[in-house]
Amino acid sequence: MTYQNYKKTLSEQYQKSREKRGAKMKQELQESFLLEYGFCKKENFYYYKSFLSDSSFILAVYYDTQRKELEVKVYDSFLKEEYFPFYIKNYSGHFLATLHEEVDHILEDIIQKCSMKKEKIRKILEFAQKKYGSIPNYPWKGDPNYCTLTNSKKKWYALLMKVSPKAIGLEGKQKIYLLNLKHSPEKIPNLIDTDRVFPAYHMNKKHWITVNLSSDISWNAIEELIQESYDLVNS
Repeated sequence: MTYQNYKKTLSEQYQKSREKRGAKMKQELQESFLLEYGFCKKENFYYYKSFLSDSSFILAVYYDTQRKELEVKVYDSFLKEEYFPFYIKNYSGHFLATLHEEVDHILEDIIQKCSMKKEKIRKILEFAQKKYGSIPNYPWKGDPNYCTLTNSKKKWYALLMKVSPKAIGLEGKQKIYLLNLKHSPEKIPNLIDTDRVFPAYHMNKKHWITVNLSSDISWNAIEELIQESYDLVNS
């Protein structure tokens, strides 16, 4: 088989399997965070390029702001063209496995640092500081994944966490943001929907709830729940 025929065969397999490989994915990313990460903007797209640990390959990540779609491409830096084996599902081996693992790690980092869900965290911290004068505390030294908000008497009214979705019974490997808040015991049963609001993770389920910040819960709902928690802790 000539190189051109080999390339054509790979291209055909690539076209059939690329979507299955997850080369494109729906994601809501914050444009300001993309720029901070190192993305460049061109019309309705943001793009990021970087050599992988094996400098023979370049990772290119594109974000379409209209379609809210993230696209991944891997290029052979010597041939100046896409590296088709990366996308093909039935291609395996240690080298490709290592390549996939590195790309997945970078993608996870981009999603975690540029996600709209991170914007919710920023808004929560700003809201708490402006309204209650609360400054985030990190009670477990060396672990930035847990942050508490306290009133003037140093009593917790909120706990922000970044944990595995399995912590609240959800599927997935990518960590999610949760917010624990105090709530009236008689209201909690009607509030739990196991989508946006869950029984409290790692706290008294009679008096606390866990809000899934990775869900589509509205900012108004979050604000109201924080206010109620703050009032209960102060009462």
